[in-house]
Amino acid sequence: MVRITSVGFCYAGRLGCTVNLVAAKNEIHCSTMHAAIRRLKGEYLIRVVDDNTIEALHPVRAKIVFDALCNQICTDPREVAFKALPCISSQNVRVVLLDYFSNQQYDIKDVQRLSQIKFCDWVGYANAIRSMLWLDAKRYVESNMTFISSLVAKTWQRMALFLAA
Repeated sequence: MVRITSVGFCYAGRLGCTVNLVAAKNEIHCSTMHAAIRRLKGEYLIRVVDDNTIEALHPVRAKIVFDALCNQICTDPREVAFKALPCISSQNVRVVLLDYFSNQQYDIKDVQRLSQIKFCDWVGYANAIRSMLWLDAKRYVESNMTFISSLVAKTWQRMALFLAA
């Protein structure tokens, strides 16, 4: 359980997000959460901000630990990302979603799962919506990249003539 807890903390930590311990306990259901926190704190991987919040001491170190643990315990990054969302501050929801949608394969099930997450305030919902708008723009650009590239190539030739004059 310490490894699973560590994966969640490191996932959020590698992005510079703080973790709400009460929300993390509700998501992970780990009876040894305090032992895991003590161990991670003793290894200088996390810092206890207050009684309810922790954060990674260094995002790069958190990424290295996250990658190593994912390889070791075969954890799906999709599961980790969606379990981390309710545990982070609302301001960081967008950071986690943009990272996930940029680096993982996604499908409509991810969007449906995102719609089921309960955030603690409207800021979390707003950041989730902003992320979905970004994802829609990303999908549009990816599906029309050939046309966009040809348009840029044609326009750039005309622009170069204009600038040379």
